[in-house]
Amino acid sequence: MSTEACFARLAESFSRAHPADAARGLESLPGPQVIAYLSDDPEISAGLLGGMPAPAAARCIEALAPDVAAAILQHADPDQAAYLLHYLNDGERTAILSRVSDALSRQLHDRLSYPVESVGAVMRMQPPSIADNGTILQATEGLRRQRSGGIPYAYAVDG
Repeated sequence: MSTEACFARLAESFSRAHPADAARGLESLPGPQVIAYLSDDPEISAGLLGGMPAPAAARCIEALAPDVAAAILQHADPDQAAYLLHYLNDGERTAILSRVSDALSRQLHDRLSYPVESVGAVMRMQPPSIADNGTILQATEGLRRQRSGGIPYAYAVDG
């Protein structure tokens, strides 16, 4: 295996295991290198963009070809994808939305109906949930598996 192939496998493994750290590393690279890396694997790229500050991730999305950006957003958390799309102009947003699945497009259009400064733009559309017949330990473990960005408060609702 060539040295270049070894570094590519190392980068892929690191990006999968530590997307936030890899995202910080990407932010220090020249733009063309970042775009080339993000264009390789949409699933890994979705994780990397999730580890970047939203404005930086949105700049990456707008620099990508709409097909590539759509493929990445197809693998991203829908709430995060909608938040990133808020940063794009109408033309870029429309070009990307026309290339994602119909189901995701509907979901993103719903989210984009909220102004970017509103709580609706950042709230999770599908909050974590747990079974009503489990133990406290099962509930805690379930919430830990589902959390994205942390869960500052949890409420138990009966009914």
